[in-house]
Amino acid sequence: MENQPLSNDLQRYIGLLVRWAWLLILGLVLGAGAAYLFSTTQPMIFQTTTKIMFMRPPEDRYSEYTALNDIQLAETFTQLITTDPVLDQLSERIGFQVFSGQITIRQLTDSLILDVSVQDEDPQRAALIANSLVEVFSEYNEPLQARRFAAAEESLQAQID
Repeated sequence: MENQPLSNDLQRYIGLLVRWAWLLILGLVLGAGAAYLFSTTQPMIFQTTTKIMFMRPPEDRYSEYTALNDIQLAETFTQLITTDPVLDQLSERIGFQVFSGQITIRQLTDSLILDVSVQDEDPQRAALIANSLVEVFSEYNEPLQARRFAAAEESLQAQID
């Protein structure tokens, strides 16, 4: 006798499922259609990646005048690459606006290499941005480093005198 109520409950659940199956199917069809429409209206985004390797001059590696170790230098460069002065110079050079949101930078583990990824709707523009960014940053960073080494040289010269 105990199987009778279980059988009745199971029959009721199956009956409800059959009765409302059209609603489940309609929901699946509408969800799939909406997902398809959404995915086809999204612009294609292309990504390109380049790498930047940085090094200290050999004489600077163990200098007591070195303010930043290699990890700090990598973190500094990671932040500096996407600053407004660098992006403004980059935008001017390539002829269109580049936004920091298009650029992702990460340091490769246990290395002095930065992985620079650029996203854009045009694959040629993404490659142009990535390649030009490396050039612009190198040109931007050179006078900064020259001033830093000049200050260290002046300090050493003062100590010698």
